[in-house]
Amino acid sequence: MERHVNYTLIGGIFLACIASMVVFILWLGHVNFEEEDYLRYVVYTDKDLGGIGANTPINYKGIQIGVIRSVGFDPQRLGVVKLVIDIKSKVPVSKDAMLKVDSQGLVGMKYLSLIQGSSKEFYSKKDSERICIMSRAF
Repeated sequence: MERHVNYTLIGGIFLACIASMVVFILWLGHVNFEEEDYLRYVVYTDKDLGGIGANTPINYKGIQIGVIRSVGFDPQRLGVVKLVIDIKSKVPVSKDAMLKVDSQGLVGMKYLSLIQGSSKEFYSKKDSERICIMSRAF
């Protein structure tokens, strides 16, 4: 008695499992293919940024609107920290907006909080240089 094994069906199921694993790994790693939906800003500060690093979230009124791309020192100025951040382009950021370090929960997870200024001028995609400042009172 001979078995009727459908190798095409088995191969299709195997490929579907592999594809779903790849999608799951990309989802778990927070891979973002929508880079054009963010505007890049540069923040300079001389304050201590304990607990802040790359991939730290940026919140505005409790909603995550962006992420820190890189943290490093400014090569032109001694002791000044340079943060490169990405904020969703749908969120208008005033030209006098400020960022401050906040913590959340019992563990004290750190994040940056955006504080909009009183200016009626907002950054746009046409601006070549978008620079925010850190709040003095953290």
